[in-house]
Amino acid sequence: MSSLPALEVIKQEGTSNFDIYTFTLPVKRSTMVKSNYVHYLTFVLMGMLISFVVYIISSTIETGLQLANISSIYASTLFMVIVAGAFVYPLLYLLGHEKSDGIIIGSAFVGIATLIGVQGVINYFSNAVAKANFNISLFVASAFVIAAFLIYSCSYCLSRFIFTKKDY
Repeated sequence: MSSLPALEVIKQEGTSNFDIYTFTLPVKRSTMVKSNYVHYLTFVLMGMLISFVVYIISSTIETGLQLANISSIYASTLFMVIVAGAFVYPLLYLLGHEKSDGIIIGSAFVGIATLIGVQGVINYFSNAVAKANFNISLFVASAFVIAAFLIYSCSYCLSRFIFTKKDY
C-alpha cells in the first residue's frame, strides 16, 4: 500500500501539466523516468521496512511467531509489488495518465499472476536445490529478489525508450 502514492505522481503531473513544463527544464527525459522508478522503489522499500519492524515487534510480544521462513514471504511480496510497478510505468507512459487507475488495478493483477507463475518455476527448481543440501528459503528469497529486479530493470529500459520517443 505504501507504493500507491508513488504511482499517483504521474497522474498528478499529467493533470497539472507539470510533465510538459519539465521539458523546458535542463533535465533529460531519461532522468525523469529514472526519478519515477527510484521514487517508487524507495516507497516500496520503506513499506517493506515498516512491515518488517511491525513483525519484529509483534514477534517479541507474541512468542509463538517464528522468524525462520519470513525471508521467502517478504521476498515474494517484494516481487509482486515490484512487478506490478514494472508494468505500471511503461503503460502509463504509453497510454497516458488518464487511464492510470485502470492501469494500476490491472498491474496489481498482473503482479499476482506473475507471482503465481514464478512460484511454480521456483518450486520446480527448489527440488534440485534441496537435493544439493542448500538452504531452500534462502534460494527462494534470492530467486524472487533477483527476478523482481531483472523485470524492474527491463521495465525501466522500456519506459525510458517509450518516454524519450513520446511527443507531446
